Amino acid sequence: MVSLFANDERERKLDRIGDPLAALDASVDFKATAKAVEALLPVVDYSKGGRPPFSVLLLVKMLVLKQLYNLSDDQVEYQALDRVTFQRFLDLKSSSRVPDSKTFWAFQQTLVKAEAGPVIAEATARRRGISATPPRSCSRQTSRR
Repeated sequence: MVSLFANDERERKLDRIGDPLAALDASVDFKATAKAVEALLPVVDYSKGGRPPFSVLLLVKMLVLKQLYNLSDDQVEYQALDRVTFQRFLDLKSSSRVPDSKTFWAFQQTLVKAEAGPVIAEATARRRGISATPPRSCSRQTSRR
């Protein structure tokens, strides 16, 4: 059956069933986490041009998804384009502008250099009541395959 309201109906059903990513988003202050991470990142001058950067909030949430679901960088990009629950979590419901895997990898390398892993780990651990362990992709051992 074709419905003009299929997306809305699907979202209501996800809410009724219980979307764990929506619960995570409601319980962790990702905006404050992104702001703390952004303060650690180097300032880039875009006055001479260049592609506008993706929001740190979006990239931090992608990193959380990568860790929660044990995804590769390529899979994070694909799943963000494919899965409705990921799109809702990343606030991409009405956008197709998803960072590609290389941009996401570069962001992770910037986090390593800025030693920002503990900031993200602390924010998510506080919500879950566990000890904070920095994400693997933000530790010094990370290498590009």
